[in-house]
Amino acid sequence: MKHLLRFQTEINCPVEALFAFHADTNNLPVSTPPDTQGEVLEMESELREWNEAKLRIKKGLMGITWHLVFEKVEAPHLIVDSALSS
Repeated sequence: MKHLLRFQTEINCPVEALFAFHADTNNLPVSTPPDTQGEVLEMESELREWNEAKLRIKKGLMGITWHLVFEKVEAPHLIVDSALSS
């Protein structure tokens, strides 16, 4: 079963700065909602196409390990990732 989640918001900053923020895995805890914890467990070197990552996302008592692949990376405009397992 395949799901597509889409969200859009306007942020007043240069697109290059926003892309760099999201490409830096150190920002995962900062970019998750306050009631959710995010942790990078594994990530291949830099953000580029077909690299994989494993994240631990916890909300309350619920936690999942999310194994994903970056299908498309087009700096500074696009990052597409897909879950391999969750």
